[in-house]
This record gives sequence, C-alpha cells and structure tokens, in this order.
Amino acid sequence: VLQPLVSVMPFVPESPVRIFVDCGLGFNEEDVVVGEVSQERTLYRARFDFSEAGAVQGLRFDPLEKCGCICKIEEVRSNVGGLTLVANNASDRLEDGAERFLHDDPQYAVRGDVEGIAFLEVVYRLEPIPVTELWKLLQTQRQREQTQWQCERVAQQAELARQAAELAESAAERNNLAGQLQEIHQ
Repeated sequence: VLQPLVSVMPFVPESPVRIFVDCGLGFNEEDVVVGEVSQERTLYRARFDFSEAGAVQGLRFDPLEKCGCICKIEEVRSNVGGLTLVANNASDRLEDGAERFLHDDPQYAVRGDVEGIAFLEVVYRLEPIPVTELWKLLQTQRQREQTQWQCERVAQQAELARQAAELAESAAERNNLAGQLQEIHQ
C-alpha cells in the first residue's frame, strides 16, 4: 500500500528552498519567496528577501520538496530578531535535535513577530532520505503503530473484563443480600 507513495518522492536537488508568506489570506502557492542558497556538503545557508512581499503576517519555511529528509536548524537570523523555526509536520525528533520527515513536504513554522521583516537567513543541515531507507522507515513506523493499537486494544479489553467482574461481584452481593432479606421476612 505504501510503495506507490515512496516511488513519487525522489530527491530533487534543484527544487527551490521556499518561504510561504501569509499576507492575511493564509499560506498559498502564489505568496512565496524563493531563497538564495549556498551549500557546503550537508550544511545549507538560505537567505530570503521580503522587500517585495507586502505586509507579512506569517511565514512557513519549506527546506525541501518531493523528498523525505532529516533536517536540523542550526541558526536563524533576521532584521527583526527573536524568530525560531518549529517543525510543523516532522515524523519524529532525533537525539541530536534534528527532525525526520517521512513524507515529501517538510515544513517549519516561523515563530515570533515577523512585522517589518526585510530578510531571513536560515542555516540548516539537510540529508535527503534515500527511497529504500524511507520505505524501511515507513514500514517500521507502520509496525509500531499496529503494535501500539494492539496494546491499546488489549488494555481496553482488560479494563472491560475488570469492570464486568466488578459488576458480577456486585450482582452476587445484591443476590446474597436479597436472599438474606427474604429469610428474615419468612
């Protein structure tokens, strides 16, 4: 079932690094700023110019498209300061603080006051996940989810059995009391 999904996520190094801009109507494909990117191995530096963006109300950073990846934000700089990037849709967070995206549209929300932003520079490490590894990770994740579901189901069944036993015990006590009352009235 998942294999067709994986086959549409090849690594496309030419895909632009983009910031989606919310100018009051939410994020959309028209309000986008493409970054100027420099790269040294897996370290990327993307700079975005918002001089023609209008009244910026929100920003979303998309480091890569059409590929699963591991991404770690190293540094965020801007003329307004105080901005951070928070993964919107990472599958999980690794021990070193990097996020793993097991799908083809990794996204980071830019948190902080973006009013008056003129530029944003993001330094980040990025490693595309090869399709074969992505397939294995998706299978492992699916197995974990199935195991978790099964454990939750067993726990629910155990709770129902406990409640049924309590009800049976309560009913037995009521029957016993009813029998005692009947004997007293005779």
